Amino acid sequence: MDSVARPYSGAWQNLQAEDYAIWIVKCLVCLLKDKLRKRLESVMAEENKLFEGTNMWFDLPTSDSSGARDFYGALFGWEWLELPMGDDMTYAMAMMGDKHIAAIFPDHGVQRKPGSPMMWMHHFWSYDVHSAVKRAEALGGEVLMPPQELPGAGIKAVVTTPEGASFVLWQSDVIFGTDHFGELNAACWTEYYTRDAEQSYRFFEEVLGIKFKKEVLTQVFDPSLKYEYHSMIIGDGSDDRGGMLPMDEQWGDMQSHFMLYFRVDDCEAYANRAGELGGVVCVPPTDIPPGKFSVLSDPQGGTFSILQMNSGK
Repeated sequence: MDSVARPYSGAWQNLQAEDYAIWIVKCLVCLLKDKLRKRLESVMAEENKLFEGTNMWFDLPTSDSSGARDFYGALFGWEWLELPMGDDMTYAMAMMGDKHIAAIFPDHGVQRKPGSPMMWMHHFWSYDVHSAVKRAEALGGEVLMPPQELPGAGIKAVVTTPEGASFVLWQSDVIFGTDHFGELNAACWTEYYTRDAEQSYRFFEEVLGIKFKKEVLTQVFDPSLKYEYHSMIIGDGSDDRGGMLPMDEQWGDMQSHFMLYFRVDDCEAYANRAGELGGVVCVPPTDIPPGKFSVLSDPQGGTFSILQMNSGK
């Protein structure tokens, strides 16, 4: 039935009634298959979408992309996928096998407020970036970069908390960077350090739907000391991605900021290695309830933490 295979060739006029009926049935089957395929794709896309407020991607604006890639590549064993940004600049994505771990790119000065510490940028998922930006601004946040559509990627905006800590609002049908969270040499925890916990509660809940669960924890090195901690709760009830820590007078004049933790299997060894690579050990390996952590700075001044989890965590 060559004429059926090419219905727009003009040969369809020579079809017999039986052939025509068969052709119609085939067309209807193809149409139903196409509708079913689109429906399944829609359902799959909906299932793959993240919950509002999920911290799902992390990248570092730095003064020396090449030097930063050398440092983090040697420390964590990352390889790099370079994506052109224009003007001879690249967005270097850290890879472990086929998994996208994080990224490094040149600092344009628009991702953070002048004078603020150089930190890894946290991307929070939003179903509607434009509305989230308006809510953030209404609650005292500042818009550093209004919503911009990145072709083939998504919609991105950079805002600050009322205390001046910058972060990214991200909206897209393209989802990556979530399947490795918690793995060795990948992001495993995020924290927000605040001077005003109640204000931060309201800000994150109204902007991104994030809630917090307050806990009183005991210092490992001195059981007589207690401190307040707030675990972050996202839409599905998960509390295993981050938290918030109030800053007291012991923090001096340090600004409010976000901190990213990478998981390691030997905190001492990684801290020593970071120093050998030109980094700075800001806080030496220290025991905490989940395990042992250290705060490090890369040679360009970007600050991050490493975390060795207790056995079984």
